[in-house]
Amino acid sequence: MPCHRDGEPVLGFDEVIAFFAATNVRLDEFIRLGLYLWELTKKGDVVFTTASLGDSVDPDALAMMYKSASLPLKDYRKRLERERKKGYLAHRRYTFTERPLLEIGTNKLTPTRCSLVG
Repeated sequence: MPCHRDGEPVLGFDEVIAFFAATNVRLDEFIRLGLYLWELTKKGDVVFTTASLGDSVDPDALAMMYKSASLPLKDYRKRLERERKKGYLAHRRYTFTERPLLEIGTNKLTPTRCSLVG
């Protein structure tokens, strides 16, 4: 049963369990990773590598980020080309939101827009 505050649902125990069951990654660690990347971009760091993130992030969260929030440049281009053919700008915005990180080399990522990282 979800947690509620003043009749409004809030992130609670069920969501944490469901996220872990679906991803095998702790939700708090994945959120912490996103906030960590956000802080780096605010400092002007816009290229992340596995080595530069080091021990400061959960390895499972990092692996999930690579798997579900990034695309290699070649795949990004293909996907955007398909969306351009549809002619609808909102589709391109969805790609940037869904995959906010661009793989620019082995274990090297850069955000497509820094505001989408956090």
